[in-house]
Formats: sequence, C-alpha cells, structure tokens
Amino acid sequence: MSTHIPQVLLALIQHLVNEELLELVPGARPEDLVLDVITEFDQKQGRMAQFGSAVSAAIIRSSLVEELYLSDADVASQLNHLTMG
Repeated sequence: MSTHIPQVLLALIQHLVNEELLELVPGARPEDLVLDVITEFDQKQGRMAQFGSAVSAAIIRSSLVEELYLSDADVASQLNHLTMG
C-alpha cells in the first residue's frame, strides 16, 4: 500500500466531517476511521476494483460511522479534488 494513502484518507475524512457529509459516532476521530479503512484494505489484500468505491464501502462498514451522506461516485469525486488539486 502506498505510503500516501493514509494521508489522502485522513484529508478526505477530515474534509467530509468538516463539510458535514460524514457523521462519526460520538468520541470517534478521523484518525481512528483512517485506521479502520486501512485495516479493511489490508484484509482485502488489493482486491479493490475502484479505489473510490472501496473507500466509500470501507467507511460505511466502519462501526465509527454514524452516516455518510454521499454516493460512491461522490466520494470518488471528492478524492479526485483532493489528489488532483
């Protein structure tokens, strides 16, 4: 896994929380969710067809997430904005 992925995930999650597009359970931190997502990626061992969809799915499955107010395509678009400038 690229060493930049945790940084990108943290930037994405912080952005989504700040924009109220992602609601974490009380007491959860964006850094905790990054660890959950990375753990899921490690368990999948690279079997991800599309990164944006995989991120969205991993976020939704996390017990730290109350609600995600975006579709997979919207998460991918947010990722593109963060990584492409």
